[in-house]
Amino acid sequence: KASRGDLVASDDFQKRLIRNSFDGIIAADAEGTVTIFNRVAAQLTGYTHEEVVGRKDWRIFFEDGLEKAMDTPRTWERVRRVRGFPPRESAVKRQDGQLVDVQLSGISLYERGQHIGRVFFVQDLREIHRLKEELIQSERLAATGQAAASISHSLRNIIDGAGGGLYVFRHGRRLGDDEKMETGLEMIERNV
Repeated sequence: KASRGDLVASDDFQKRLIRNSFDGIIAADAEGTVTIFNRVAAQLTGYTHEEVVGRKDWRIFFEDGLEKAMDTPRTWERVRRVRGFPPRESAVKRQDGQLVDVQLSGISLYERGQHIGRVFFVQDLREIHRLKEELIQSERLAATGQAAASISHSLRNIIDGAGGGLYVFRHGRRLGDDEKMETGLEMIERNV
């Protein structure tokens, strides 16, 4: 009874862990039939747990060619083989046909040398991509603001120089000083 109770408690813990993970988890048996499909996987794909588990093949969610990636050796331990691929950007196919940008990793599971299934870990990248786009946009706006400030400063210097030349010219005209008038005109011409 104690062993059975420990086994049930362990099983419950694992189920809660999978169900409440922040990442989508999709597991399939050796034939490809989905056996685990958590809440995040359902949100990402638009399918319900009931529509998928025991009824759908894992291949409907991912790009072609993942089987080869799933067979890539990850460790060379004598006791167990671990094959799969590390996190990479990919896409998940939704029920409505749309693609969702995700970070995807996968592991092929073996027991006593026999392939028993696959597990995929899926992380939604839409919010991260949105934040990156916002950052790029704000950097563009900041660069535009800096360029406008620089142009404004340059124009102000030119206008101030021309205004100074006009002041020197008028002052020289009032005094009847041809040399000051010539200096003022040169300042105006230089700024124009």
